[in-house]
Amino acid sequence: MKPFDMYSFLICVMEGTNTRKEEFFYNSFRPAAVLKSKSGVDNNGKIVHLDFDILFAGTRSSQPVYNIPHYRVRSFRGQREGPQAHPFNVGAWRGPGSNSNVFGMESQIDIMAEGAGMDPLSFRMKNLTDKRMLRVLKAAADKFGHSFSKTPSGKGYGIALTDYLGTYLAAMAEVKVDKNSGDVQ
Repeated sequence: MKPFDMYSFLICVMEGTNTRKEEFFYNSFRPAAVLKSKSGVDNNGKIVHLDFDILFAGTRSSQPVYNIPHYRVRSFRGQREGPQAHPFNVGAWRGPGSNSNVFGMESQIDIMAEGAGMDPLSFRMKNLTDKRMLRVLKAAADKFGHSFSKTPSGKGYGIALTDYLGTYLAAMAEVKVDKNSGDVQ
């Protein structure tokens, strides 16, 4: 079958499904979320305290993967808890509902790393005790192939870790901004 014939075949098979406009109209939306956190780091760069409040996003991936002796995670009026906060139906949209929580937690980790005067990779490694998560982070850092600098460094690197339903994940990204055009890659 030629590519064009295959495309025509797929269109015929899909006939009767929702249009893109209908998908957006009938589908639920990811909940808007407010994440509030307070944290503390000792003089050795160890996290000693984390208070993480989640408003409207539920609790998926909200437990820290780091070794924190004193932490509290609270969720208020999540998707299935108490009265609905949103005027429309919300739910996981094209992915699990944990993205907001991981982003908030890992952003706080970056803030703590900067406050401790450490680069984000070393700070994470110092505060992990789970051997499996340490191996995952080391493997990601080796594959990523960049060294991380203390902020502000003029380099745009990001790290995120999570344990989602027993699946350990470490993601790293490099962001470049063209100073003249503002284009982001």
